[in-house]
Amino acid sequence: MVSLHFLHLSHNMFYGHIPIKITNLKNLHYFSLAANNISGAIPRSLSNLKMMIAKHPTTLEIDWFQAYTDVVDGSLGAIFSVVMKHQEHQYGDSILDVVGIDLSLNSLTGGIPDEITSLKRLLSLNLSWNQLSGEIVEKIGAMNSLESLDLSQNKFSGEIPPSLADLTYLSYLDLSYNNLTGRIPQGSQLDTLYAENPHIYDGNNGLYGPPLQRNCFG
Repeated sequence: MVSLHFLHLSHNMFYGHIPIKITNLKNLHYFSLAANNISGAIPRSLSNLKMMIAKHPTTLEIDWFQAYTDVVDGSLGAIFSVVMKHQEHQYGDSILDVVGIDLSLNSLTGGIPDEITSLKRLLSLNLSWNQLSGEIVEKIGAMNSLESLDLSQNKFSGEIPPSLADLTYLSYLDLSYNNLTGRIPQGSQLDTLYAENPHIYDGNNGLYGPPLQRNCFG
C-alpha cells in the first residue's frame, strides 16, 4: 500500500515487532501504533520514510489531498484527528503539514536508532511509556522541525545531549522518569519549557544544575 500517507493503528491489541517493511511506505506522513503491545526494537530503516525528510509537500501530495477533499464534497473541515502534545487536534487542509510518529504505550526495547535524526520534517515524536534504554541520540538537535518530544517513562540513561537546546521550535518536552544524569543543557528554549512545565525532568535523580535546585559538588 505504497500510497499511504497516514497510518493510524493506535489503541488496539496488536503485538509482535514493528515490521521492517513498514518503511517501504515512502509517502507516510503520520504513523501511530500507540497503546498496543508492540515489542522489540525501533527499526533503523525509519530513515527510508522520505516524506518525513523532505521539507515541503510535493505536487503529488497536494494532488492527493485535493482528490481526498473532492470525495468528501470539498469540505476542508475537521477531517483528521491527531494527538500531539498530549492534546487531540483536528485538521483540515493543514493536515499536509502534520508529520509525526507515535509509538507510545507499548513494550519497545533497545535504544533510539541514530537514523531517526534524518527525519528533519518530523514535528512530533512520542516514544513515552516503553522500556527503551541507552542514551538519547546525540544528534537529536538535527531534527530541527520538532515541536513536540516525549521520551518519558522509559529507561534512558546518560546525559541529555547538548544539541537538544538547538530545537528552537520545541514547545512540548517531557523527559521525566528515566535514569538521566549530568548537567542539564542551557538554552532559552529549554528554560521556557521548564517554566511552563516544571515536571519535565522529574524522576531523574542524577540530573543537576539550573533550572533544578540541585547542584553538583565535585
